[in-house]
Amino acid sequence: MLIDACRMLLRMLPFAHISLLLWLYVPEITTCSDMELPTASVSNDLQVARERAARGSYFYAAAIVDVFSMIAIVLSSSVRAGYHDLRGYGRWIPVLMLASGIAFRARYTHCVPNDPECCDGLGCPTTSFSTDFAGCSSQGPFDAFYIDWHDRNNWCALPLWYQTTNAASLCGGLQNTPDVASCYRYGCSALAPARYNGVRMVIWSSTLFAVLALVPYQKLSARGGGIGKDKRV
Repeated sequence: MLIDACRMLLRMLPFAHISLLLWLYVPEITTCSDMELPTASVSNDLQVARERAARGSYFYAAAIVDVFSMIAIVLSSSVRAGYHDLRGYGRWIPVLMLASGIAFRARYTHCVPNDPECCDGLGCPTTSFSTDFAGCSSQGPFDAFYIDWHDRNNWCALPLWYQTTNAASLCGGLQNTPDVASCYRYGCSALAPARYNGVRMVIWSSTLFAVLALVPYQKLSARGGGIGKDKRV
């Protein structure tokens, strides 16, 4: 019964997982496409913004690994008495999924010490609204900037709050501000609940599928009870 349930889930989970990936990534295609440097920008701001936007290629690569692995597992698995549903090198596919999930996704949310791209080391915002950042000097009542973290554009590599405030001069450039684009990408902050929960759902969905792919197994038939055995009275 457990084996049959696992087999059924193996054929259902890819549709759910791919739908989840589409829900998580497709809306992001058009975001942050009209960002511009502020008037008081620092010379290397554009370079910093491009580097931050390009980060996380491994994070996105995990989605590609998931899709191709799921398709390969569903197409190559077959039930045969006495053998695992996946045979030969096919049994390494779910192991590859687990490895990519740990290295390319869980690494960011479940931090290891001294990892500069991990959530704990990114300095992500913790309150719904911000008026300054650590490292940005404030010397007067107008030397502050207001950030609403409910606005998706404030999480861009070149965020809206940096374009529309005096943050460039107060912080000495974009490089001195937290990489909020990575905070959003990796689902570090609960201030963006859809992303925060979505990333974790993808991690668990991928892990569950890989584990289930290692379970299905058809035991050998009982001795003398095979189909077609000639029984004489």
